[in-house]
Amino acid sequence: MLAGGPCERWYIDLTGPHPRSNQGYIYILTCLDSFTKWAEAFPLRTKEAEPIARILAEKVFCRFGTLLSILSDQGKEVDGRIMNEICRLFDIDKIRTTPYKPSTNQVERFHRTLNSILAKMVAGHQKDWDTRLPFALAAYRATCHSSTGYTPNFLVFGREVRSPADMVYGVERSGDAQKYDSFADDLRDRIKAAYDQVRENTKQYARYNKRYYDLKVRPKQFQPGQWVWYLNLRKALGKQQKWISQYEGPYLVLRVLSSHSIEIQKNSRTAPKIVHVDKLKPCEGPTPRNWTSPRSNLRSPSTPETGSTPKTPLRTSRYPLRPLRRQLEDVINDESEPVTSSSSRSDSKVESGIERRNDAASKPHVASCRRTSASTGPPTVPVSGRHI
Repeated sequence: MLAGGPCERWYIDLTGPHPRSNQGYIYILTCLDSFTKWAEAFPLRTKEAEPIARILAEKVFCRFGTLLSILSDQGKEVDGRIMNEICRLFDIDKIRTTPYKPSTNQVERFHRTLNSILAKMVAGHQKDWDTRLPFALAAYRATCHSSTGYTPNFLVFGREVRSPADMVYGVERSGDAQKYDSFADDLRDRIKAAYDQVRENTKQYARYNKRYYDLKVRPKQFQPGQWVWYLNLRKALGKQQKWISQYEGPYLVLRVLSSHSIEIQKNSRTAPKIVHVDKLKPCEGPTPRNWTSPRSNLRSPSTPETGSTPKTPLRTSRYPLRPLRRQLEDVINDESEPVTSSSSRSDSKVESGIERRNDAASKPHVASCRRTSASTGPPTVPVSGRHI
């Protein structure tokens, strides 16, 4: 999405760890205005959330005013509780990218330019990069940007700042003194014309990048309920990254938020997450159990469908899965044991699958059976299809 004015959207990020400087700095907090391309960079000794929030409040919000929105990655230092609370206090919309999608953050491209400038300025030991950083930013701000057609200095101040090169070669300056009103009117006209031209140049530059980006992109479409593999680029400590299978899952597609943002979930015990469509590919093979639609799971995997042959034989025996010799021994032992009325009743309970209650209504019947067995001998009870 293109910005329509200054301070409409700023991009922030952290770089490092860099070589420890003489003053103890290791990281760099970079900030970029999406419209004017004005950049800020602050050295940090640690990448904790508290110093980052303090720098943004004191050196960005107090100088440029309250921003409309801030975009960052999902790092806890720039997208944690402290940063969200700061944005809430200043009424700033906090936006974050999808995991491992640095191309969404425009400040990543600024890192390439900043590193190329610092590579020509730092010493061989690279411990003076923090003292060279302000001069590298001054050179960047005084350079005409390819997407806007103007320098960041002109879009922010309405004029070009004096540089050491201007003092060496000399710059023509108008000797006519202007009043404040006429100066403000001229500045307003220049800024308005420059901003209109920046909007037009930015649109053309975006169409140019999109045309070349689409040449190498194959469109992907996913539907809710589809199973996919997720590309996780997280590096494992102590392991060779090229030897690790970086696709994990499978994940279930819950919602399709847009043409390039999809919400997925691995199982019912994990939290859903929103990822970019470039990090997904279809899952080919047996589909896992879908916990979001209970109706699709009513049929047990071991129950065969009507008119189909089961893949595995159904267990109808009451003996557990044991070797054949053990099963034969159990059958022989059962046939050799004497059968009584109590054992037959227990077997009949197991075979019928109905549990009988020993209530008061069944006790007279048991007593009559005992008197009959005492007078006529043991009753004939069917057990396993034969009479004893």
